[in-house]
Amino acid sequence: MPFQNRYLGTPVLAGIMNLLFRTGLGDPNCGMRGLTKSAFERMGLKADGMEFATEMIVKASLLKMRVAEVPCDLHKDLRDRPPHLRPWRDGWRHLRFMLLFSPTGTFLVPGAVLAAAGCLGLFGITAATRSRPNPRSGSARAIS
Repeated sequence: MPFQNRYLGTPVLAGIMNLLFRTGLGDPNCGMRGLTKSAFERMGLKADGMEFATEMIVKASLLKMRVAEVPCDLHKDLRDRPPHLRPWRDGWRHLRFMLLFSPTGTFLVPGAVLAAAGCLGLFGITAATRSRPNPRSGSARAIS
């Protein structure tokens, strides 16, 4: 597996998936899947690209299905063609899919954190301006 996939792409995407969907998986991009026909029909999978693997895990998680990770050996591809994977494009497709299926994690939580930070900043500015004396108040002089 190339360096960027092994040490950047897979760990980052797995971490985001575990954060948003609480899957507990180490490698959600592995293409090896085993499932029943009823589980497949219940998930209603629609993706037709590289994000199909992510869709399976995300929908299984949202439907509270049992998901287990079983180790398997990966052997070098012996075909004589170059790999069809495009790491950055495919990684973006996986990430976009996860963000679209987690509106709470994508919009609500960051929005609430930023709104709270804004309110704290506003209260801090208000408190700081109230504690300083206002140069405009006090004795008024008549201007002639």
